[in-house]
Amino acid sequence: MDTSVPRVSVALPVYRTREKYLRDCLDGLLAQTETNFEIVILDDCPEDTVAEKIIRGYMEKDSRIIYQRNSTNLGISETRNKLMDMCRAEYIAVQDHDDISLPNRLEKEADYLDAHPDTAAVGTWMKNIGGCPRVEKFPEDDSVILRECFYRSPMGHTTAMLRKSMLKKHGIRYEEQYFPCEDFGLFIKIAIHEKIHNIPETLVLYRHHGDNTSETHMRELLLETDRLRAYLALKRPDVAADAYAFGVKQWKITLFGIPVLKIRQYVSRTVVLLFGFLPIFRCQKSLKRGEKKYTKQFRI
Repeated sequence: MDTSVPRVSVALPVYRTREKYLRDCLDGLLAQTETNFEIVILDDCPEDTVAEKIIRGYMEKDSRIIYQRNSTNLGISETRNKLMDMCRAEYIAVQDHDDISLPNRLEKEADYLDAHPDTAAVGTWMKNIGGCPRVEKFPEDDSVILRECFYRSPMGHTTAMLRKSMLKKHGIRYEEQYFPCEDFGLFIKIAIHEKIHNIPETLVLYRHHGDNTSETHMRELLLETDRLRAYLALKRPDVAADAYAFGVKQWKITLFGIPVLKIRQYVSRTVVLLFGFLPIFRCQKSLKRGEKKYTKQFRI
């Protein structure tokens, strides 16, 4: 075994990162219980000297940090692909520059991949900070994860650890054509071919702010998400049929133990049922334009 190759490579793209966010991110990584890792940083803003100065200050204290800067702006997908090629480890931990990994994240994810060699990607739950402080929970079971792709991303991108050899086996890369949800595209293509899993524990803090890509490119995100779901339906019609027939998510609202409302999420519509069987409201989503139409079935 080559001891010079780290157990984990952390792939960290940066682009005009705020100083506090970058320092919080690096401090979280350097506090990991797993010590056999490298942090590979690729700066996609050629004219930004502030981030470089901060990173080089950390590099003077820790030799595990590797830094490069693109000579021209490549965009997030090409930058992430270049980062993956730079990473030496079999396990690649995705890390966004404004999020924070809790101390045992890398160790727990690497341990899971060690114990499950048939799994290509593992993620965790994540807690939102900077906005509504709620925990984003993702399903554990592989079959449920695949079905949930018709509803949402199957794992938090910034929580993911990827098995590099399995991605190479299927030629899976980030694709610019799916921007701004190239991460969703990556997960869908992994899930079609290999197993993925989520550890039911909060190991990442996701920073919610106005500059998040999901906030600044909402219309494009909706359109590309629908296109990726159509791709998944074409590749896995069995999963699509299951999602269309039975729904992919449902909630119950009870009063004194009695189910008053049931909300069922389907691929292209949401239905609200009174007492679990009487439809009173429907939201129909247009897959063509990402728009929604609302219709009342009954008046109460």
